[in-house]
Order: sequence, then C-alpha cells, then structure tokens
Amino acid sequence: PHVLASTPRGALYGQGRACGEDRRWQIEFMRLRAEGRTAEVFGAGCVEWDTFARQRNLELLEKAVANAPFLELKVFGAELHRSSQTLLERESVLLAQGRELHRILESIGEAVIVTDAHGRIVRMNHSAVQLLNCHRTQAMGRPVDRMGHIPDPHGGNFLKTLVRHVLDTGTEQNPPGYWVLQCVDGSHGMVTISAAPIRDDTRTIHGVVMVLRDATAEYEAQ
Repeated sequence: PHVLASTPRGALYGQGRACGEDRRWQIEFMRLRAEGRTAEVFGAGCVEWDTFARQRNLELLEKAVANAPFLELKVFGAELHRSSQTLLERESVLLAQGRELHRILESIGEAVIVTDAHGRIVRMNHSAVQLLNCHRTQAMGRPVDRMGHIPDPHGGNFLKTLVRHVLDTGTEQNPPGYWVLQCVDGSHGMVTISAAPIRDDTRTIHGVVMVLRDATAEYEAQ
C-alpha cells in the first residue's frame, strides 16, 4: 500500500493512521485467539485451535483455584471443572460431526456450493473448485456470481438471479436444460443447475445450496 499526501506532515499522519488500524486488528485478533474465539471470525477451520486454547485457559484457572485459601473458590473450581468438561465433550461431538460432514461433501462428484443469506460463498466441495477453476480461499466470502457467470436472457448473471430468487421465495429451483458456465479464468462449459434454501428449525432461511453438474461431454455428444 501507498500513502499519498501533499505535505510531509500529511504523509506521516497517513502512515501513522494506517499502522494504527493494522495494530488495532492485531490486538483484537490476539484477544480472540487467547479466548478461543477465532472461529467466530474465521469459521469452522479454527474450531480445533479454539478448543485447545480454551482447554489451556481452564488448566491455568484450575491451578489458580486449587491454590486458593477460600472454600468458596474451591467449590467454584469443582463446578467449573464439571461444566467445562461437559462443554468440551459437546464441542468434541460437534467437531466430529463437522469432520464427517466435510468428508461427505468432498465425496460428492457434483459441484456443491453453499452461500449465506447474502449470496456469499461459505462452503464448496472439491468438485466445485475443479468446475469453477479457482482456489477455495479465493472464493470464500465472495458473491457466487463473482466466481462464475451464466448468461441469462436479460443480459445478467443467472447465478445471481437464481440465488436471489431462492432466498426471496424460499422454494427449490431446478431450471431445465443446459447452461453455459463461464469461469473467472476464462474457461467455460455446459452445466445443469439446481438450488434449494437452507432453513433452520424455525424455517428461517440462512442461505442457499446449489448443485452444478458438469454436462459438457453429455451436451457435445448430442
């Protein structure tokens, strides 16, 4: 990055402000890491580290309580240990379920793309990475229409239109026929598409899951 200014004072002020903003984020990140809360920002990939950090924090706290002279603190320590063990067991179960889900998703031969309620990509399997010809880290957090373009009859991007329609109506969509998928690297192919809303127990929509099947060979064989 560059700091542009008309005076040396302005350049120094701009540099100081830029450094201050970076340091503020660094301090916030260190706090989250120490508390075992980095997954709140960076997602499920940090759950294992957060679990380790919380276990370490509990070990230090238990040592401090064990050496405390007050009975109330020892009782508190025992209760804390019991509740923390229950929490860690639940986190371990959730972590195992997350790994199983990841293995299942990666085993699917068709491209699976999951978005949040704003149409941003939050998960994709290996088949989707291959179909879109992109890096997984490049796609995470970006609108799905930025990673692939399917022309629609009105001159827009059908991927964006499809996701928006599913989010607005809450209905599954299975557009018939073959569609031309243009990837960010300039490659293209024919695909079939289906999309469905992701709901929780209260029927609230939290995103969209799309399945794209590479139908290039099938289309060319016709």
